[in-house]
Amino acid sequence: MDLRYGCRHLPATWLWREACVLLLVCEQAFAAPASFPGPTTSAPSPVGSAQVIWIEAHDKEPHRLELNFEGASNFPIMNFDRRCAVEWAPSGRHFAVSDFFASNQSRVVLFFVSESGPPTQVSLHFPAQVARLLKAHDHSYQEVVEWSPRGLLLVVHGYGRLNDKDSPDEFRRKLECRLNSETAARCDEVMSQ
Repeated sequence: MDLRYGCRHLPATWLWREACVLLLVCEQAFAAPASFPGPTTSAPSPVGSAQVIWIEAHDKEPHRLELNFEGASNFPIMNFDRRCAVEWAPSGRHFAVSDFFASNQSRVVLFFVSESGPPTQVSLHFPAQVARLLKAHDHSYQEVVEWSPRGLLLVVHGYGRLNDKDSPDEFRRKLECRLNSETAARCDEVMSQ
């Protein structure tokens, strides 16, 4: 829903205008992740200070993601071959990329954003059992679900067990990743209720 058009046509009272601005902020904060390639070429930070830009593949060069601050040079983030989705944390200090790099695998890459410099990759530390499951299956996927007030929510799932007879044929786990520092996040399994 795009409320910008409607805000211009509200009665010229401060209450109506303030309510519309609040709705615009909420709309931006809960925006869906940007998928690349796709109909848009950027994923703006919810606080407006930066944006992730998609550079389309050409010749033998892969697709690229770059971080842009208004009026500054772009900083390289990562290359990708197939498709990805970018989701910003509500604070605008982090963003996560779900990289669907193969037909049978995907990964999540998390980044910390400084005031105006290059992004820093944040290491995601999965529980040992989840890491084992990801390695034990031919089809293993990691995807961002959403940012919550407590951290980043992921789902990891897979099927096609390889040689590990102790692993299930398929699996699905939800993880909540909390930042330990600007460069590390610990992911714990979220038990179903």
